[in-house]
Amino acid sequence: MTSDTEAGKAAESGASAVDDGVVADLMARAQAGGVKHTRAGGLPQQATKRVLVSALSDHLGHGPGERARAR
Repeated sequence: MTSDTEAGKAAESGASAVDDGVVADLMARAQAGGVKHTRAGGLPQQATKRVLVSALSDHLGHGPGERARAR
């Protein structure tokens, strides 16, 4: 079982994996492309969806809409 302290340390280390320069670049590109920073369909929602799809694709071994391969 994971303690609250261990969970907090894991969250902190995950947060440091995001480079400030990458975030600044993403914000600038979104603004230049007319993507809203708030509201439904805005930058946070789009970024969250892409991260989750990527993580699940890695975990499951296939992308969205693809059939799982037989093992």
